[in-house]
Amino acid sequence: MSLKVTTRNFTNTKKVDEEFEAYKKIMEEEFENYKKNIEKKWKNPIVLSQKVFVKYSNNYKARKIVDFNNTTVKIEVLRPQNYKKSS
Repeated sequence: MSLKVTTRNFTNTKKVDEEFEAYKKIMEEEFENYKKNIEKKWKNPIVLSQKVFVKYSNNYKARKIVDFNNTTVKIEVLRPQNYKKSS
């Protein structure tokens, strides 16, 4: 039994690099837009990191926060602007 090994020669690495840089730029812009949407609703916006997972609802009025360092899970919901405490 023989094993045939093939290699690929990427002759157009410049194009691949350019496409990747364009993709990176789009992703960074989208992430900035995402953060701006969060900041419109929350006084203390939190975005995900390697230590914290954050999931916002579609309207950004609720969020789930998983803190892996402190092994905690927190669910937060924004109060409506016309919220009044009942006495």
